[in-house]
Amino acid sequence: MCLNFDFEAENILFLESPAGVGFSYSNKSSDYASSGDRKTSRDNYIFLVNWLERFPKYKNRDFYIAGESYIWNVAIDSETDNLGRFDYLASHAIISDKVAHDIKTFYNFSSAVNPIQCSTAQDEYIRDTHDIDQYNIYAPLCTNPNLTALPKKNSGVIDPRDSVYIPTYLNRVDVQEALHANVTKLKYE
Repeated sequence: MCLNFDFEAENILFLESPAGVGFSYSNKSSDYASSGDRKTSRDNYIFLVNWLERFPKYKNRDFYIAGESYIWNVAIDSETDNLGRFDYLASHAIISDKVAHDIKTFYNFSSAVNPIQCSTAQDEYIRDTHDIDQYNIYAPLCTNPNLTALPKKNSGVIDPRDSVYIPTYLNRVDVQEALHANVTKLKYE
């Protein structure tokens, strides 16, 4: 993390965690194998306490915490992720409430409880969502035939539907400089 801020102009601190997420890293490989909510919470607390000790003029300022996950492949578990997806799509009128209800009622995400009703709901879900990017429902679907199947290293061409391009974008030197990331010049992506 870069702590070389112009503190008169900056008032937001971004903390990526656990180690290995985004541009965060650890110098101990065991940290990657032992991460979890408790360890991440403890690490975040220790970081903030130490950060405030290093920059004491911020100790008396109002303090707000916000969380955001911008990682493209976050998963809790299959059932929770699927339930959340169908609830989200129904709440944004992408699929009907009936389709969301039928999928949740007739399918338990490991086997169909009622194969016929589940299949009907799944077919409607596929019809309703095939023309949208489910990860960014407000963005136009990228159908540009000039984009390659895989990005050229640091090509700068981004296909928002394909997570293959995200690492290419985030590994561009200009992007990392703009984010004040990878200031230690790690040798891996």
